[in-house]
Amino acid sequence: MRIFDSTLLIIIGLLVLTSCSGQSGVIEIDRSKIGGLYEIDENGREYAFYNGKESFKLNTLTSISFTDFDQIIRMKPRFEGVYSLYFELNDIGILKFKEMTERNIGKPICFVIGNKIMAAPTVQVAIPNGQGEITIADKNTMDEMVNYLKK
Repeated sequence: MRIFDSTLLIIIGLLVLTSCSGQSGVIEIDRSKIGGLYEIDENGREYAFYNGKESFKLNTLTSISFTDFDQIIRMKPRFEGVYSLYFELNDIGILKFKEMTERNIGKPICFVIGNKIMAAPTVQVAIPNGQGEITIADKNTMDEMVNYLKK
């Protein structure tokens, strides 16, 4: 399987959550916002899922913040009721993401917006290209995510 296909499968498996209208396009990201990609760590800080049903302790020292994101694109739904954000990381983010995914094969990593976990997909393989996709199943949640990320 090609690396892109593997990456896409991992990222889709990464996040099945909620959201979006049929809009698509590049989101002008406010890189100063709190959030990004985080590893689970039993000694870390407690973060709840956006729906309040579960929580994880996350390592905030090894995170990939929004300053490490090159772009986030809101994708048109490919399936009814499934919405997604595609992301590409900058050079620093690519290296961090490769290392993070290598350390966490078989474990979840969390996509955090504000102080809420939006998705926690399980890493299947290391992802060397710094690209991923977060999928959401609720339109309102996707809209909230996009609005939070905007400048």
